Amino acid sequence: ALVAHRAGLARLLMLGQKSLFRELRKRLLRSNEMSLRLATLKVSRDELVEQLLPEVALEASGLGIECRSPEQFEAGLIAVGRGAVSLANEVEGHLRNTLDAMADSVQLLQKYGNNYGDAMGDLRRQRKFLLESLGLQGQGSERIRHYPRYGKAMQVRAERLGANYRKDQDSQALIRALEEPLESLLTDNPGAIHLSPSVARFQLMLQEFRVSLYAQHLGTSSPVSEKRLKSQWQSVQDWYKTTGGKHAE
Repeated sequence: ALVAHRAGLARLLMLGQKSLFRELRKRLLRSNEMSLRLATLKVSRDELVEQLLPEVALEASGLGIECRSPEQFEAGLIAVGRGAVSLANEVEGHLRNTLDAMADSVQLLQKYGNNYGDAMGDLRRQRKFLLESLGLQGQGSERIRHYPRYGKAMQVRAERLGANYRKDQDSQALIRALEEPLESLLTDNPGAIHLSPSVARFQLMLQEFRVSLYAQHLGTSSPVSEKRLKSQWQSVQDWYKTTGGKHAE
């Protein structure tokens, strides 16, 4: 119910500022260069923008998912009118840098032909997660500002893959063991990212862990390790068990 309420609130805010969001739909991530980048990544610009706009509306409004009164909503709607454009521009800048780095990584991988298919598949899964609904839902500008570093880490990984393939495989196995439970949880319960700070934190830590394994010199936003991730997953399990769920086990 809370997830549906959140989606409905975002929709109402966008309808209340229809002309503003119509203009954002037209211009965000639109340029000839960006079209080439998106084509390289096989990502739909329209679908990506439609994932972003509800998050922009909700963040600009300052409303939490507990908004229940007309007075709260009207105040939030005014805030959207004042702040959505600058917020959307900020998010767009982060995503342009991210897409540039991701597209470069894809082009670098092409030189390997059909070699290293497992690493290429893992990078595809990471791109898909970050740029589609599971990765973007609930991600405000504070989180998305880290995206360019994730993209750069993917680029570094692609550059080093031929020389570091054995190490890449070891890192890949470690990551998959940590990611698979989260993927299972979010596939069955995509709203968990909105409802549980522990799930959102685990998702962020996984991306930072990738940076630490493949491009340590880029740094991480906070200390991260396999041990810390396992401890955080215990927090996810504790939260999910209180809801009566079983998928976090």
